[in-house]
Amino acid sequence: MKCVKNTDGVIRRVGDKQAETQVASGDWKYICKSEWKALRRAATEKKAATKAAVVADRKKKKQSKKHKPQSQEKSND
Repeated sequence: MKCVKNTDGVIRRVGDKQAETQVASGDWKYICKSEWKALRRAATEKKAATKAAVVADRKKKKQSKKHKPQSQEKSND
């Protein structure tokens, strides 16, 4: 497996033969694995932060429903 980056900045981890072909085309170049890992970590952290925000929002909505006063019905006694 090799890490390659194209001229647009797209980073991919591909097999050796595919990487060799892409680099030979001139549009891609080899990069170190740590650059690919950094990109993956950033995406994972962003996803985790988004998920945490959604969970917090759900808890907030759930709590507001519990504390919401219920309308009182008129009784005909």
